[in-house]
Amino acid sequence: MIKKQIGTIILSFLLILAVAGCSSDENNKTESNTSTAQTSDPSIPKLSTNEVHPPHLIRLYDTSQFSIIWNELIDTYYIACGMFFGFESDFLFNSDMRVDYQQTIEHFTPYRNHSFVQGLGRYLDIQNKYADMEVLYYLSQYIISVSNTGLGIGNIQSNIFQSDDEFYSFIVALYEFYQETDANVFFGSSNIHNDKRQYLLEYAKDVPIDDLINEMENYVGNKSVMYGSNNIYYYSMVSVYKSPNNASFRIFGMNNDIFMTSIQSPLGFDGDFSIAQLFETAQHEALHMYINSGIEVHSQLIQDLSKDKNPLDFTSGFYVYMPWHRIVDEAVVRVVQARIYGIVYDDLTFAYQQILSKEDQFGFQNIDGICHILEEYELNRAKYPTIDDYSTVLIERYLSNSP
Repeated sequence: MIKKQIGTIILSFLLILAVAGCSSDENNKTESNTSTAQTSDPSIPKLSTNEVHPPHLIRLYDTSQFSIIWNELIDTYYIACGMFFGFESDFLFNSDMRVDYQQTIEHFTPYRNHSFVQGLGRYLDIQNKYADMEVLYYLSQYIISVSNTGLGIGNIQSNIFQSDDEFYSFIVALYEFYQETDANVFFGSSNIHNDKRQYLLEYAKDVPIDDLINEMENYVGNKSVMYGSNNIYYYSMVSVYKSPNNASFRIFGMNNDIFMTSIQSPLGFDGDFSIAQLFETAQHEALHMYINSGIEVHSQLIQDLSKDKNPLDFTSGFYVYMPWHRIVDEAVVRVVQARIYGIVYDDLTFAYQQILSKEDQFGFQNIDGICHILEEYELNRAKYPTIDDYSTVLIERYLSNSP
């Protein structure tokens, strides 16, 4: 019955996606995940182009390699989460932001007792008063898959969704909430979303996005080693309802395409729209997908070097819960990105100010040292073809010295 509903209700109507993106920090929920859309499952209905109604795929900004995407259905989920928490959360509808959430709150508040909102508890991060990351991962994967292949996803197994049927039941309920709240009408007239579109149209070109992506791939050197000849697409799935202080990343594989996707806010730390910070965050998340595995493979070395060390002497309070290999990769990602910015802008002083100076406020220590030793890596690429080949040098320098 559920699969029939999917075919007639969801996949006939759902195609909600858009493009926007750029910023640079993460929540304590950040983790690296690779997932492949299961497009061969015969039980998943095929979506033909003429069945997409209404066409909710909205691309806000594209370069040849990067897309800023936004999705009405995902924003509807964020809004429902905000309603569940009474619009009081550090990570959703943050009152410190310089955008006006009042129009959203006024439109959706009359629906606060809707059955979808009232039953949302198991699909939330109750402790942090935030949307659940697994829900966001699978929603994003589903939408990207439908948008790019016309197919849904299958073989879902997670802590939240125990089966495909449970995931699609959630999609059905979310879409019914979307319809019954006239969310599509709201998004069409929303000032905050119109402001987002206008800002990106006017300012997104101010950041040399493709140059920064090209240098990133050259700098890490392991793109073909990790992903072969697959096509790589960099997506930034944004929502104005998210705080800029948290972001996460996910890899979606579909056929011969790989979508490196950051899930983030288009807002800067000052609470206003910021294309510079938006892309900085998006690239930060993409770097995790190139760097993390090369750090994790040295977990024993990291464990030996970090023995009896206090994580707070090295990293932000956001990350002290993480295993040490994740604490290390957070540091390495930051310094690698600073070097990339220094090369592209031909100004290392600017790069340090742009990428690293704010990290002192977040509690990162001992990263200046490993940032400077990357010059050895840059000058000896024959010896160190990829960042993975230099990872033990970075690990030992980072953890062996006292901050």
